[in-house]
Amino acid sequence: MAQRPQWINEFDESYAMPPEIQELITEKLAEDVSWHNDVCPSVGVFQWNGEDLLRLFFEHPDPARREVPGHGRFGLSWWDGEGRFINSMETDDVHEVVRLYREKRAALRGPLIEYPDAPAP
Repeated sequence: MAQRPQWINEFDESYAMPPEIQELITEKLAEDVSWHNDVCPSVGVFQWNGEDLLRLFFEHPDPARREVPGHGRFGLSWWDGEGRFINSMETDDVHEVVRLYREKRAALRGPLIEYPDAPAP
């Protein structure tokens, strides 16, 4: 029996991860890095060898349930190889955020790091 995804454990199913974001996990381009201290679920990649970081957040589909009403449902943040914040973007367009995630992910060095205690997809 497959484990429940981390984003559901930390938040709940009402956040409704879009299939376009799930594909990033299936293709091993991202891991579910959701954490209850964050305001919403997220996926991303950490590469501690170079400290690259790329994180895609997905807020609740209901704008009234988002941390900041009126903000886009999806956010993407990225840092450089030394842990310095580079930029971020927000949008309501899942295709736009996934396209940019894929572009930024392709620029990272090396494969996705597998963590021994990470839940199975």
